[in-house]
Amino acid sequence: MKIILIGFMGAGKTSVGKALSRMSSLPFIDTDLYLEAMEGRTIPEIFAEEGEAYFREEESKVIDKLLHFPEAIIATGGGMPCHANNMDKLNQLGHTVYLKVSNELLVNRLLPERESRPLLAGKTQNQINEIVMRMLKDREPSYVKAKTCFEVQENHSTEDISREILLRRQFDWA
Repeated sequence: MKIILIGFMGAGKTSVGKALSRMSSLPFIDTDLYLEAMEGRTIPEIFAEEGEAYFREEESKVIDKLLHFPEAIIATGGGMPCHANNMDKLNQLGHTVYLKVSNELLVNRLLPERESRPLLAGKTQNQINEIVMRMLKDREPSYVKAKTCFEVQENHSTEDISREILLRRQFDWA
C-alpha cells in the first residue's frame, strides 16, 4: 500500500513522510523533488520560467508515474490534490492522509522559509496570513476528500504524528 500525505505547504508532509519511511521501512517519495528531477530544475525555477499552469500539468503527470511504484510513502506538493482530478487519482493510488494544520501554525512555520516558496516570496507576515487563509479556503474541499484526516497541533512532534498514522493504518484502514 502507498501512504500519500496531503495538506497545505508547511503542514509537515515531507518531515512526516521521511519519519514514516524510517518507521515502516518503505521508500519515501517527495513529489516536488521527483518533479524537479524530471524537469532538471527547481520548483521556483519552473514557476518563474513556465508559470503555475505548466507546473500543475507536470504535477498531474507525476501522479501517473507513481502508479507504477510499489509500496511507498509519498508526500505531495500542497496544491497537487487541488487541480484537475488529482485528488481522485491520489485516492485511487493509495491511502491519502490529510495533515490538517491551523492557519496560525502554518503562518508561523512558513514565515521563516517564505523566500523558498514561490507563492510567498517577498510577502509580509500579514500578506502571508491572508494568502494562507484564502488558499486554505479554496483547497480545503479537495483536502477533506482524503481517506484519513490528522489534525496537527503545535505540540505534535513528527514522530508522534508518524506513529499515530501507522497505528491508524494498522487498526482503522480497510
